[in-house]
Amino acid sequence: MKRKAKEKKEKEKIILPYEKEQEQEHAYYHVIIALANSIEARDSYTISHTLRVTRIAESIAKYIDWSKDKIKQIRLGGILHDIGKIGIKDTILQKPGKLTLREKEEMQKHPEIGANLVKKIKFLKPVIPFILSHQERFDGKGYPYKLKGKQIPIEGRLMAVADAFDAMTSNRPYRKAMDREKALQELISNKGKQFDPEMVDAFCDLYKKGTIGLILDKFKQKNTMHLCTFCSSIKSLKGSKTGNSFFSCPGCGEIRKY
Repeated sequence: MKRKAKEKKEKEKIILPYEKEQEQEHAYYHVIIALANSIEARDSYTISHTLRVTRIAESIAKYIDWSKDKIKQIRLGGILHDIGKIGIKDTILQKPGKLTLREKEEMQKHPEIGANLVKKIKFLKPVIPFILSHQERFDGKGYPYKLKGKQIPIEGRLMAVADAFDAMTSNRPYRKAMDREKALQELISNKGKQFDPEMVDAFCDLYKKGTIGLILDKFKQKNTMHLCTFCSSIKSLKGSKTGNSFFSCPGCGEIRKY
């Protein structure tokens, strides 16, 4: 009996620290997702943008044979790539016009703000390049560090293409969405300038196959994104907010009014 009890204690010493770490990661994950959702609740563009960019980046990564572990990182890195906007004023995020030079400087702080938010969370460290480097340019004229070419982490080079294409083809308060074909030509004309040529080539192949179009159509902007006030999960629903309808939350399963 004493021997079995001793063996049980020895097993607990091995299992419990691991389980504790897993529980901690799970808790951190939900906190970070809640933060990301809080940004998206402030800006309906950001909600659908995040979903589309994540799916586009994931498709490119699969096409160029990234590992399953790296693709898993994209799913989180994509969601969190704009997390730093939590530190940007609403007056800048929601401004219905072009930003002033000072406002642009403030907006350009969001990659560093985002990286600083997650850098002390062990299991989120692998996604920092998605957050910190997605606004760098291949020609070295991006931000925050003006990295050039292969100095830019591959995660940032991937995210830059997905992020830019969706931004160009999305309606904003200060401009209408660009035609998809025209946006594609913008990517091609900026190969080696703003974007990594290899990433643009992979994107073009997927565009020709119809993969990109399917992603954009699935997350159409005319759909309204609804935030669950209890668990911060988001659900895309057709039509505009009515205030008299209900939906089942994909996170907690509760019925929510919208």
